[in-house]
Amino acid sequence: MKQFLRDFLICPACLQDQIPLDLISERSEGDDILEGALVCTGCGRQYAIVDGTADFVAHAPHRETDPYETPAMTATYLWAQFADWFDPPDTEASGAYVHWHDLLANADGPMVDVGCGVGRLALSLGDGTVPVVGVDRSRPFIRAARQLAANGHLTFPLRMEGRITEPRTIHLPSHVCPNVIEFIVADALRLPFRDQSFSRVATVNLIDKVPRPLDHLVEINRIATATNAAWLFADPFSWSETVASPERWLGGTDQGAYCGSGLKNVRRLLEGCNGAIIPAWQLTKTEVVHWRLRTHPNHSEQIRSQTFLAGR
Repeated sequence: MKQFLRDFLICPACLQDQIPLDLISERSEGDDILEGALVCTGCGRQYAIVDGTADFVAHAPHRETDPYETPAMTATYLWAQFADWFDPPDTEASGAYVHWHDLLANADGPMVDVGCGVGRLALSLGDGTVPVVGVDRSRPFIRAARQLAANGHLTFPLRMEGRITEPRTIHLPSHVCPNVIEFIVADALRLPFRDQSFSRVATVNLIDKVPRPLDHLVEINRIATATNAAWLFADPFSWSETVASPERWLGGTDQGAYCGSGLKNVRRLLEGCNGAIIPAWQLTKTEVVHWRLRTHPNHSEQIRSQTFLAGR
């Protein structure tokens, strides 16, 4: 965990009180803490730093069967996010992350990508001028992102058929400057960041993956600056009862406060319709972005993410 991140961190169990964290460093290299812990000065909770990764999510037995914790899913997302950075580039790569990058690239200031997956958006926006942080609950995803940032390249096994794999190597472009890029394991509903920490926030393909979607929007709004802020939002709105109960969905039902379209409801919430998101945001761009999740060369999932850029 790089030292610069300490300026942003608070205890996620004490969000209302904005309690800072003390650092216990057991092993470091330069400004990178490789082993140690972050300790809340209020409640006393400790958050481990292991192999350079700060982990703010409590260990739970069910996470061992979480598909996002598997090597196969990590490889799937490495292809989805970085196929155009392969050596050589994959001709079937989508341009989705280039498009999402371009939407947020013109905004200024510290940036956070919540639900960053294996880190493409955070890395592509990390030109070294301002801090950039990627957040995800998946430890393998964050481990891969950190390794790529640290080494400038990452080789992994890509599934071809059954148990047959082939190595693929990702190379960071020359414009990426990892010195002020960091990745952490954290919960999108309780982020370990001070209020108004980031002027650029991204939540790409995440809101239908959290158990309390409205709380997630409120939490992202909390860590965004009140002025001169940009929010990149994208989602296919694939609501699932295995993730959240339908009464918590922000769309996809024919009754209740959030009946109808998820895109419509999220837009209304960000525009301040019920007072949950204050100050309100103004949408500046709305479009559809196509991307793919690949299982093997003969099987992939085509996804349409409703995308908008909001500002205030």
